[in-house]
Amino acid sequence: MAPPATMKRSCRRVRMSGEICSDWLQCSPCEWATRTAMSSGFLRLFWGILLVHSTVAATAVPLQRLRPPEKLRCSRDHLTSFTGRVLAFKRDNNETFLRMRTDEDTTEAFTLRHPGKGSAAEWFLLGGKVFEPSDWKRIEIRRNKLHPRMRATVWACDDGATPVVDWQPPSE
Repeated sequence: MAPPATMKRSCRRVRMSGEICSDWLQCSPCEWATRTAMSSGFLRLFWGILLVHSTVAATAVPLQRLRPPEKLRCSRDHLTSFTGRVLAFKRDNNETFLRMRTDEDTTEAFTLRHPGKGSAAEWFLLGGKVFEPSDWKRIEIRRNKLHPRMRATVWACDDGATPVVDWQPPSE
């Protein structure tokens, strides 16, 4: 091993010139120390980023599985839900149409057919509870005009049954 004074001069030369040996096994002690210091700087940065990421991930709200409404007749493995902001809504005596932008950044459209029934209210929920005739004023300003920022969860079975819409009016 080189005497300490020689190592100091050699290390100063390595630091100033930026020379780093290409093979770990052939490095002088000061080249090894310089290379390790550079690597440990990278490792400190990597662990710092990992720590920040894990902290953010730990404070994020965990995703929870939604409980499907009881009025749905299909099994859970044939059921899906779409939650998001309602973009368009139109109802008449035979069908109700709604288009929504989901929280997963997709745009979905649904048509609830109810020939001769006058309204799709039997397939509506309001905050998970049975939709009452008085609830229309909680979702609509006037017929076919929803309150701004109206949200909903649409539950759809893959068997083609009429979807169920759970309205989520904005908090007042």
